[in-house]
Amino acid sequence: MIPPKIQLKALWEMRFKRILKLEKESFHFYQELLARNRHLLEGTRAKEKLEVLIKDERRHAQAAERLLRFVDQKAKKTNGKNEGNMGGRLECRGI
Repeated sequence: MIPPKIQLKALWEMRFKRILKLEKESFHFYQELLARNRHLLEGTRAKEKLEVLIKDERRHAQAAERLLRFVDQKAKKTNGKNEGNMGGRLECRGI
């Protein structure tokens, strides 16, 4: 049987990797959309909205990367300890 802390680490890693992948895909999609249609979007609110979306997606991807690093660091700190929730900081309540 796999210890609970290892299972939890793997679940959080899978979740954050998926979030990172989706955020990067969205970032590139919006960036390409803006680049291909720059001449059509000049001076419109749509261009401004796309630029905001691009910034948001970049920030979301950076947050997912930080969370992945946190999970890895927390797992290293708790290695050898019997803490199934890796210290309780990453528990998702109400989901």
